[in-house]
Amino acid sequence: SLVLVIACANVANLLLARAAAREQEMSVRAALGADRRRIMRQLLTESGLLAFLGAALGLLFAKGVLQVVTVLAGDNMPRTAEIGLDPRVLLFSGLVAALTGVLFGLAPAWYASRANLQSKLKGAGRGATPNRAGLRQGLVIGEVALTFVLLIGAGLLLVSFHRLLEVNPGFVEDRVLTFHLNLPTGRYKTDEQQVLFYQTLRERLRALPGVQSASLVSQVPLHEGGWNMRFLIEGRPEPPPYLQPSLEFHLIAPDYFKTMGIPLLQGRDFAEQDNREHLQDGAAANDWGARLNSIIIDEDFARRYWPNENPLGQRVRLPWGEPGKQPIVTVVGEIGRASCRERV
Repeated sequence: SLVLVIACANVANLLLARAAAREQEMSVRAALGADRRRIMRQLLTESGLLAFLGAALGLLFAKGVLQVVTVLAGDNMPRTAEIGLDPRVLLFSGLVAALTGVLFGLAPAWYASRANLQSKLKGAGRGATPNRAGLRQGLVIGEVALTFVLLIGAGLLLVSFHRLLEVNPGFVEDRVLTFHLNLPTGRYKTDEQQVLFYQTLRERLRALPGVQSASLVSQVPLHEGGWNMRFLIEGRPEPPPYLQPSLEFHLIAPDYFKTMGIPLLQGRDFAEQDNREHLQDGAAANDWGARLNSIIIDEDFARRYWPNENPLGQRVRLPWGEPGKQPIVTVVGEIGRASCRERV
C-alpha cells in the first residue's frame, strides 16, 4: 500500500507539471467554448487511461514473473501447478487502478481547469501558481514521509529475519538429507513386510560412502503432521475428558536423534527391546497402539508435567480402547527442545 501511494504521488506530481505546461492549451479550449467540467472530464479520462495502462503492464509483468517462478521452483515448492493469477485479485487490481487514477488525477485536472483565460492567452503567468506549487510540495513531503516509513519497516523486517536465522532450531540443518516415501500397499500388504523394508533401507543407507548415520521418522521437525492424542499420567487423578492434556507424537527409529543432532539430555535412545518383537500381552495383530511401550520426551514436556521430578521411569497412559487394555508407556529418555510442540 505504501509503495502504491508513493507511486501515485509521483504520477500526480508529473500530472501537475504536465498540467502547468498545458495551461495555454486549456485556455484555448476554454476560449473555444469548453466549460470547466468538460476540461476536467478530459483530464480525468487521461489519468484513468494512464492508470489502466499501468495496471495492464503490471499484469503482464506478474504473469511473466509467475512463469519464471514456477520454472525455477520446480519440485522444491509444493503445489506449483496451482500457482496462477486469481480473477478476484485481477478485479481488485482493476478497481484500485480506477480509484487511484481518479483520485490522484483529480487535483491536476482541477487546477488545469481553473486556468486564467485572459492571462494565458496573452502569454503571461507561465510560472506555477502558489496553490499548485504548494500542492506539489505537499506531495513531495508526503512521498518522503511514506518512504521513511517504508524504509523503517523494511529495516525492522531485516533485523527480525536476522534474529530468526540465529535461533537454534534444536537440530542440525546442514549435511542432512531427507526424503519422503510411501510404500505401495499392493506389494507391502502386511506390517511385517513394511517393517522389513524400512529396516533394509536403513541398513543400506548406513552402508553408503560418506553416510555417518541414518534413521527413520514419521515427520521431520517444523513440518505439519504427526498424531495428536490425549494422555494421562499414571498415579495422578484422572481429569474429565475435556480437561485431559494432549500431545503430538511421532514414530522414529533408533539413531534418529544422532542423525538429526538432537541432544539426549538423559536416559537412553530406543533400542531393540522397544521394537515389535516385544509386544504387550494380549495385543491384537493390527492394534499397533497396544504395541507401544516406551517413549522419549523433550525437555519442554518434562518441565511442564514433571517440573520437580525426574521424568525417567514415569508412566503415561494413552486413553484409547477398552479400559484395562489401554497402552501404558514408560519414559525412557529426555531430549533437548526440538523446535516442535510436545513431541514423543
